[in-house]
Amino acid sequence: MNNNWKFITGAIAISSVYYFMFLRGKREEQKSSFVDSDFGKKVKFKICNNTDENQVIPIFKSSDNIQNPNVDLFPSMNEFNRNLNKENKKIRGVEVSPIDNTLLKSISKEITNVLNGTKTNLKPTFESNKKENEFILFEPENLKIDGENHMEYTMKPKTTIEIMFHYE
Repeated sequence: MNNNWKFITGAIAISSVYYFMFLRGKREEQKSSFVDSDFGKKVKFKICNNTDENQVIPIFKSSDNIQNPNVDLFPSMNEFNRNLNKENKKIRGVEVSPIDNTLLKSISKEITNVLNGTKTNLKPTFESNKKENEFILFEPENLKIDGENHMEYTMKPKTTIEIMFHYE
């Protein structure tokens, strides 16, 4: 009986060491983060404007990191913004999709690039209005965000969107 306890204790100890040395690390590697995740270089946010007025949302403005308190934003952009101070990103594409009973025709179809205080409107390059797959695609050329150079999106009243950024 005493030998069985030694065997069981030894097996548990070896299993624990194996888990902490090999499996735990692999498990943490599979987690997605906003920055350069294993799942591709993209980040997605859900933005909801429950007010009765248009709301302007600064996107990737890490210089002051102030967000519009009148909109709900999930997840927070803070982690991604902090990384911009260390490493600039080149935006290759932006997808805007209406969700939660919001229709494509009721969302804004422009994103504004803000560079040194100068604003330039980006127009969509593609629009899909197929039911259950509505979205607008923007493909800016040479758009680099660094925290100071950022984007703004105007949310119309009572709308909810998902916005996905593809970057390098």
